[in-house]
Amino acid sequence: MSGFIRAVALDLDGTLTHGDGLSEAAMSAVDQIRDDGLSAVLVTGRILTELEQAFPGLADRFDAVVAENGAVLALNDEVRDLTEPVEEALTAALAERGSRCGADVFCSLGTPPTSKRSSPSSAPSAWTARSCATEKR
Repeated sequence: MSGFIRAVALDLDGTLTHGDGLSEAAMSAVDQIRDDGLSAVLVTGRILTELEQAFPGLADRFDAVVAENGAVLALNDEVRDLTEPVEEALTAALAERGSRCGADVFCSLGTPPTSKRSSPSSAPSAWTARSCATEKR
């Protein structure tokens, strides 16, 4: 492919998946995109560690991953926050109302921009989710 298109961003759920698994046809298209010299970007609302648990090695088939509803970028073996962490007062208020991190609401820790990502499954869960006031780490 030539022209002004340099990258293709693809959503995971319902676009690259069929049922509970990856669509082979969609993944072949991702491979073709990269073979054609374009960058492939995976975009998902999933938390990086949960993405790796559900689809081991999937992130490695992309040039970048925008995860956690746009809050986190994984690029070149680094993970960085794209948003400010949730304030403690909000976290506590949500906890008082019965919400808990990781299920009803995501609470970012504030990943240092230079954080290395060897693989999301081996990364400590603390960089992807912070326990709410009613939970322990």
